[in-house]
Amino acid sequence: MARARGKEKYSGLKGAVYSIFFACMVYLAFSIYTRESRCIGIPITIMVNDRLVNNSNMPKFVDVMIRGDRDLIYGIDADKISAKVDFSHLDMEGIYSLPVLIEYDLGLLNSSKVEIYAVKPRIRVSMVKRPETATP
Repeated sequence: MARARGKEKYSGLKGAVYSIFFACMVYLAFSIYTRESRCIGIPITIMVNDRLVNNSNMPKFVDVMIRGDRDLIYGIDADKISAKVDFSHLDMEGIYSLPVLIEYDLGLLNSSKVEIYAVKPRIRVSMVKRPETATP
């Protein structure tokens, strides 16, 4: 008889665990599928040194994807997002693929679930030595 009561006790607990697990899965699915995306063009700031110069077509803008809740992503000011590529540490000629660094100042939105990233995260360029300027 004691065994039957134990089964009833644990079977109720098993049902509660299943219910909690199912509720978590529904919440995760809902939060993932309710996220929206917004794509904006941001001008790129290029940081170079005085030894090398770009020998290829460098894009002037980069597409930045903002993902999150609809109310949050459309409230973000595009002027607070910047994109940079740092070529200043390069010393030799060659073809380089460097990451696009996305910086943003979103204040309180940093704690919320908003993702900001470059659609093309790397830029490929050809760098050559800067021509010497002729001095008289």
